[in-house]
Amino acid sequence: MQLRFVALGSLLKGCPYVITLGVRPQFSCYSSEDLFALKITPVVLFPTSKYVTIFQASGKPTFPSPFSYHFRKWRFAQFALASYLNVPMLKTRCYRRNTSADDVLETFSLPLKILDLKNDQSKGKLVTTKEKLDEELKLRQRMTIIQEESKDIIARLVLVFIFYELTGFKTDSSIKTIPSSVIEQSLKIVYEANLDDIAIEWMLTEKGWLFAGLNFPPMVFLSPEGNTVINRRTFLCHKFSLFSDVISGKAPDFNYGYRH
Repeated sequence: MQLRFVALGSLLKGCPYVITLGVRPQFSCYSSEDLFALKITPVVLFPTSKYVTIFQASGKPTFPSPFSYHFRKWRFAQFALASYLNVPMLKTRCYRRNTSADDVLETFSLPLKILDLKNDQSKGKLVTTKEKLDEELKLRQRMTIIQEESKDIIARLVLVFIFYELTGFKTDSSIKTIPSSVIEQSLKIVYEANLDDIAIEWMLTEKGWLFAGLNFPPMVFLSPEGNTVINRRTFLCHKFSLFSDVISGKAPDFNYGYRH
């Protein structure tokens, strides 16, 4: 007997072990057969941020987990998590709307970066003068993240975790070995926050390795040893091929709960 998983998102479309239904405007747009498949599958793959909380509320496991979707989407949650877990990072603070430049400059010095609460994939907006800071704060009229600007980023490193395991990395430098301290801190984030499909970004500065954010895993990255190129789609299809054989006992427990 071979199990086929059901997906909404299209990442594994064409994988023989996954049925991809597509993302539709609402559940009433799915056929009765599609809805039945969603109810009997042990886990819904790639439900997207649109539907993941619906499955979570109904007790249906998903991959990625609701936590992965949430933390990838919101910068505020990312930095709050890192602060709570005492993970080293640049000085970062969230300010309410109508905050003045003087209030910000009591804690920060120029230049500094302004970041949106939502992760827009950018590195933030660099502000170099008090006048520009005041202008930006008045323009935004919403809660805003302020972060100190690092003047000397030596290297950037992205660690990829899938199913709570270090799967690979990407870097903009000649790093060949991932520092053990970065792996340890990353695993703490992954397990404490139940992140089963995540990219953890780090930067190397004069202060050492600092947490820089959470994001979607890249489509292509290097293996942890740095000697093999891994395609995320191929890797996941292979994983679900192993999970699909129920008789062999390789079907995973997707009812994660909390992994501590």
